[in-house]
Amino acid sequence: MQTPNAAAKRARIAVIGTGGTFAMHGRHRFDWIEYADSGVIHPIDDLLATLGELAPDLDLVPIPFRSLGSVSIGPADWLELSALIRRTAAADPSLTGFVVTHGTATLEETAWFLDLTLALDQPVVVTGAQRPANTDGSDASANLRAALAI
Repeated sequence: MQTPNAAAKRARIAVIGTGGTFAMHGRHRFDWIEYADSGVIHPIDDLLATLGELAPDLDLVPIPFRSLGSVSIGPADWLELSALIRRTAAADPSLTGFVVTHGTATLEETAWFLDLTLALDQPVVVTGAQRPANTDGSDASANLRAALAI
């Protein structure tokens, strides 16, 4: 049983969903290629509910942003994402970090832009997945767990 002090010291991490393979839903467990055709893109709160037992010792705060394939994310989205992170950090100083789930096609561009435009005390980790969370061999839960460990 946790003591009240232990519960009060739980890390609070904002998890921002931008879409990408992380948010996609395969039509069956071996749908590693045409999963975008299913048309199902999960918002971040649904993803955290599905993958929720990854970090029972953390307080995860879902922050919706977009649900896009990452090839559709560009400079206007980067500006808005950076502003969202700054606003969220200012509004909730109890947050100890940020994790951004992102498609892998433009993940590095988004991470680079955030690195250039954010000057926060909290870490910001951008992570992606090669396979949707509901398919065999998905790396989504392991990648999210690793991002949350930072």
